[in-house]
Amino acid sequence: MIIHQDDDWLVVDKPTGMATHAPRPGELGAVEWLALHLGLEAHVVSRLDRGTSGVLLMARHAAASAQAQRIPEDGGATQQYEFLSDRDAQAPSETWVREDELDGKPARTEFRRLGREGALWRYQARITRGRTHQVRRHAALSGAPVLGDGEHGGAAWPRLCLHCAEVQWPGI
Repeated sequence: MIIHQDDDWLVVDKPTGMATHAPRPGELGAVEWLALHLGLEAHVVSRLDRGTSGVLLMARHAAASAQAQRIPEDGGATQQYEFLSDRDAQAPSETWVREDELDGKPARTEFRRLGREGALWRYQARITRGRTHQVRRHAALSGAPVLGDGEHGGAAWPRLCLHCAEVQWPGI
């Protein structure tokens, strides 16, 4: 589960079905699991939906957490996702950018069509500043909703087919 750990940062591989933070008392999110099973203090820096798997970055202490709030605003961090869709994006080329505001705030997602695998299309999405469901919402607006994302028009599937494959963060 732990990908990287130093004095300031903790990077984990979050499984699908686990929330970043416990949604209700008595439940375990990644933060609570790390505290209970490994004795690690973790402050949320990036969030992944319960259904999204992959790389999750956390701060090890309050000072790192405060520093982390400024880094995405300065464009110093990126997250790269991969996802599946049962539809080919309505884009003029293999790469495109969505800059639709989300919840009244700027949001930019860079997409790349990675190819077709049987009846499904595989995509990559890169963001620098994450908004709620940013990749999912921008993918849907591009005509390629994430497989398993019924909330944003994706075809039914046993799980949300969205994975955070990489986080680039200064100093890690």
